[in-house]
Amino acid sequence: MDVIEFASLIERLEYFSDWYHAKRAFSICLKLKDTLRSQNKSKTYEDRYVKLKQTSSLYKLDPFLDSDGIIRVGGRIRRAEYNSAVKHPVIIPRNSHVTELIIRHFHEKAEHQGRGMTINEIRANGFWIIGCSTAVSKYLSTCVICRKQRSHTQEQKMADLPIDRLHQVPPFTYSGVDLFGPWYIKEGRKELKRYGVLFTCLSCRGVHTETANSLDTSSFINALRRFIATRGPVRHLRSDRGSNFVGAEREL
Repeated sequence: MDVIEFASLIERLEYFSDWYHAKRAFSICLKLKDTLRSQNKSKTYEDRYVKLKQTSSLYKLDPFLDSDGIIRVGGRIRRAEYNSAVKHPVIIPRNSHVTELIIRHFHEKAEHQGRGMTINEIRANGFWIIGCSTAVSKYLSTCVICRKQRSHTQEQKMADLPIDRLHQVPPFTYSGVDLFGPWYIKEGRKELKRYGVLFTCLSCRGVHTETANSLDTSSFINALRRFIATRGPVRHLRSDRGSNFVGAEREL
């Protein structure tokens, strides 16, 4: 007969990608365990300290096994009026899928704040991860939201300047044009809209402004004629291809 091999509890927890659902599934298993234990009338465990070598990474934590067989951080604050989970947090290894689930859960709970806030949130909820600072830093380097929020501003390489910007010609020989506004004026008792026509020299960056009664083609042509009468003929005029600019090009 073939022997059926069941996955261990640690392997089953690796199926979960969320700490809440993993905790919920584990609580169901604990309820079943308590039910079977009550039927068998098994003994309950008492807290007992763990003997370790001084070279162990757990030695300075003074660990002990609680009544449920969980390794917790020891210390001298047993009589403090705090929650037992805060006084004696559960010790968790650094390289574990469960550890990653816990870090992700409390990092999201801390609204994706920095390493220190995430560590404080983890320890305030009764978990002590060995090498917690390194483990949290490793996770933050893979968090998509944190990488977006804390990444350096990307700079795009600018293209070469057009030939219009490099010619040594009189001002406004090559110009750019755009409209801005409106602003309101009063003519008698009437309130009217007026727009600004902004001409910019592409060589010397000089600025010339005219006014337009509206955004239509005829108003722009009138402003353009006044501009040429003041600044001289224009060899090339650049715009954003608005409907009034395209209409003026066709008429001219």
